Formats: sequence, C-alpha cells, structure tokens
Amino acid sequence: QLRLCFLPEMNGGIRHAEAAFSFEMCPYEVIPLDLSSAMNMGFKDECADDQKGGWTDQGTNDFRMMPTGAVEAAGVAFRIIDPAENYDKSCLVLAGTDRPKFPLSIRGIKVNRKFSRLYFLHTAAWGGAADAGRYRINYADGRSVDLPLVGNRNIGDWWNPRRLPEAKTGIVRPNGGGHEVATWVAEWENPKTDVEIRSIDFLSAAEARGSEIDWLPTGTPVPVLVAVTGEKSGERL
Repeated sequence: QLRLCFLPEMNGGIRHAEAAFSFEMCPYEVIPLDLSSAMNMGFKDECADDQKGGWTDQGTNDFRMMPTGAVEAAGVAFRIIDPAENYDKSCLVLAGTDRPKFPLSIRGIKVNRKFSRLYFLHTAAWGGAADAGRYRINYADGRSVDLPLVGNRNIGDWWNPRRLPEAKTGIVRPNGGGHEVATWVAEWENPKTDVEIRSIDFLSAAEARGSEIDWLPTGTPVPVLVAVTGEKSGERL
C-alpha cells in the first residue's frame, strides 16, 4: 500500500506532505530436484549415430562444456549433475524422428513435495516443430496436469539461441564445432499448491500423442531435460 497526503498553500504551493508505506513479504525457498536416478545420457559424445555415449548421439556436436554443480540460469538456482559422479549420466533425452532409439518417455521422476512453481532447464535437438513433448505433473491425490512443450515458445532448438515468448535463455556455450548452443528455462505455475506433487513424467511428442492420429505428420524433436528446480512459497510476513 502507498498513501500520500498533501496540504496545499493558497498560492498553489505545498505546505506539508506525508507519505506512508506498508509492505507484505512472502518468503520462498528454491529446491533443486534430484533427477540422477532417471538420467539416461551424459553431456559428452565421441561417435555419432552409434547409440552410445551421450547427449543426442551426434558425436562431438554435444554439450560437454555444460557447467555442473550449483549453477544459476535465468536467475534460477539449479543443480546440474556431474556425469563423472553418476555413471556418465547427467541428463534425460527422449526419442524423436531423428533419434528413434531413445526412450519414448521417462516416468516417475520423484518429487514428493509441495511446490508453488517448477523451473525446467531444457532444450531440444531438431527442435523446430510445435509439438516437442510434455511434462506430466502427477499429484498425490491421483490427479495430473500436463505442461505442453511447444517449440519456439517454451523450448527451443539448441542450435538456435534466441529469446522465446514463454522461456528465458539459460546456459549458452560454444560447443566443439564452434557453434553457439543453448538451453532455456521454462516456468510452470502450480494450480494446486496445497497438494503434494508425487512425480513428473517426461513424455516425447509421440508418447504424449498416444493413439491420437496425427493428420499432419511432421518430424518430432528430441527433447533434453537437464535439471528441475522447485519453488516453495512460505507464509506472508
């Protein structure tokens, strides 16, 4: 609240002025989620198209220069797993048209907390298509809600760093080929803050579509999830 009080003079000046301010503070804490047990790829790849190594299996066109540990991206604190400490696994990569051998989904990523927001540090290869997959947020009451991943809106193609309407640019680095590559931070506001989030399902575009017929088939991206952080709001002070 802001309140201003003025007492005018007869000549149009101001004789006395008062100002009163009152503020409400709502503290919050951010908690990086532990995705280590769900990760299926590392950041480094040596040989393209061999279905081994890491990232999107494109050889040295990878993200081996990804910082690890406590990292801030777009003003959000994340914990990025060091592959050397997690059996060479440091991110979650799903199938797309150009990489059909990756899993169609990774389900049951544990959360078991109440959060007001979730922040996703992610990107996509061959990521120009509108339907890039989705995150399914599963609540403890048995219900769920989906966050669609929309190409060039809340997730971008890693080879095309630029501002997006619904995501902030995250980690940007030049890779081994000298090309600048990027991740983005997408924010999801929880409509059910009073219910515990049990888990998250990471779904490719093909898995999210299910039995629904795609009447205008196009190539689907290969989505990559690097880290997730939850924001937990406190009581107003």
